[in-house]
Amino acid sequence: MVIIVSLLGLNSGATIDRVLVYYRPHRFVSATPFYLLGDASRDLTHRCDDLGLRAYALSMRKSLALLAFVALFTFLGVACRSAPAQPTATATPSPVATPVVPEYYVQHREVLGIQIIAPEAVLPLALERAVEIVMMMMSGRDGLAECMKSQRAALAIIPEDHFVTELPEFSYLSGKNDSNGNPYDSLNIRGLGAIPGNPVTATSEENLLKSPSDRFWNEDITVHEFAHALMNLCWSKADRKLWTDLYMLSKDSEVFFNTFSQVNLDEFFAEVSQSYFGVNNEIGGRLSLDLSNHDLLTALQEFYGK
Repeated sequence: MVIIVSLLGLNSGATIDRVLVYYRPHRFVSATPFYLLGDASRDLTHRCDDLGLRAYALSMRKSLALLAFVALFTFLGVACRSAPAQPTATATPSPVATPVVPEYYVQHREVLGIQIIAPEAVLPLALERAVEIVMMMMSGRDGLAECMKSQRAALAIIPEDHFVTELPEFSYLSGKNDSNGNPYDSLNIRGLGAIPGNPVTATSEENLLKSPSDRFWNEDITVHEFAHALMNLCWSKADRKLWTDLYMLSKDSEVFFNTFSQVNLDEFFAEVSQSYFGVNNEIGGRLSLDLSNHDLLTALQEFYGK
């Protein structure tokens, strides 16, 4: 066992700002650093005795070992006694993909690794229609399907006349309102896009089936919300820059003035995605996109395929 101790940042008050210890249990194992930050931080306090014991085990002659032991313990003792304890910083954990709830979703389909899920109340035909839409939107860019699969992306269907908050992944929104003041516990919200940490997209049964009760019959909620999922889960930095530029050009030209596409970048991408697939009642189809900005149509072709 080899211990290498580096004492860094010794200040005028004879306290240690940083102790860097490399612990190498075997010569063929890379040295592993332990960083003990701050004057007598919590980690340093807990390790003082342990470091003293390890220092005693240095592979040196007895005289050098004793000298190293005394020197190390002198510095560590000063730090441990003289400095007040500091709180330990805690890193924010990375979002964890939310798994679907099998007890609730009794109907399942899979397309390109994406799970299409629904509770018992949803008609099976709605799942088949959802499969067609996801297949259509994933047939363009290479690697897009693999990215969504790696994110554990799923599309969940809200039963007709049920709230989105009845889906387990969105139950935490119960009792809250969206940015427009619409209660999530209402029929005003019929879809939500996936985000990092919750890779499930919600869409509505009645919109998939174009039922008479569909309040958004001239829109496609699935295309809109799944476009949100694609950008939230699988956009690169280059994608975000490109689409930010296209969005700003759109706002400057006012070609889509007073449409929902102008709210923000997220809604711009979702709305022009609808237009690309011919299901947007405000902007029109691909011809409208091409006339507004040919680069916009080109970007959509690259992302979704021609």
